[in-house]
Amino acid sequence: MMQFKRGDSPCKHCPDQGCGAYHNKCEKYLKWRAKLDKQNEAERLYHKNNDTMSDAKKKATWRSKRYSRQLTYNKSTKAD
Repeated sequence: MMQFKRGDSPCKHCPDQGCGAYHNKCEKYLKWRAKLDKQNEAERLYHKNNDTMSDAKKKATWRSKRYSRQLTYNKSTKAD
């Protein structure tokens, strides 16, 4: 399995992040974000290419799990 590591944001302890539009102007953040976007896209493609279950099978599995978790109560018995 492929490991995808996320780096820490350069903004953690940055003294320049006073205003709200900081991310639009910071070169360190823009470079970090571009790298992170590439990693995210690579991870999406990796998982998409290694997905062997069809959509119909996923739907059937989800449905069976959902229905198996439902509790049934016996309404005919009376508590003493």
